[in-house]
Amino acid sequence: MSSPITSKRKTFLDRTLIRVHQQTSHSHRIELLAQRIDQVVARHVAAGEAVRALDIGCGDMALSRRLAAMRPRLRFDAIDIHELPPALRDDPDWANYRSFDGTHIPFPDATFTFGLMCDVLHHVPPASRIALLGEVLRTCEVLIIKDHFEYGWLSRSVLRAMDFIGNYGYGVVIPERYFTAGSITDLCSQAGGVFQLETPAIDLYAHLPLVSRICRPQWQVIGSVRRRPSC
Repeated sequence: MSSPITSKRKTFLDRTLIRVHQQTSHSHRIELLAQRIDQVVARHVAAGEAVRALDIGCGDMALSRRLAAMRPRLRFDAIDIHELPPALRDDPDWANYRSFDGTHIPFPDATFTFGLMCDVLHHVPPASRIALLGEVLRTCEVLIIKDHFEYGWLSRSVLRAMDFIGNYGYGVVIPERYFTAGSITDLCSQAGGVFQLETPAIDLYAHLPLVSRICRPQWQVIGSVRRRPSC
């Protein structure tokens, strides 16, 4: 998720992209993804159970806050790679936030019922992905991943264009490629986990008729990862 506390100095292009994304997509996206992710949470968490969760790459924390509002016994901690500005250090809205180095998660083993990575993993440098996933599986019983699947040049190009609109203004690097079902399964396996596709398609842009004609629902997916059982 794009972070509002990035230290990048905003250019006119940055500010324009952020404004377009906020006005056309952000609120709708948060609400729809919260509903879909909550359905996945319900498959892994007993109704009414007190849950502690970790939002990895939390951005503005809008998604984890919405999920917590939907589940009163759900408590989120949030981490991202940006230092919290001094002006926000006493802000109660950011009390559960801490920065980390992008790889090592600053919590003990099995602290969390589940972890959440929403449109984060494809932005993680490829050389760091296995280590980060290993850390998530160390600290979380299950990881819920919302990410993109590409199906060739067209889907990859459109996804990169959408990523540019949603993330470039915050200084986020746009990846050259996205995951496939096979590549994310292999990545999670290398990190010691087992990937399961939970939601194979999300019509994220149905409210934008022109965009929805171009962006296919199967490009947006949710999966879960659990530690591979020891032999």
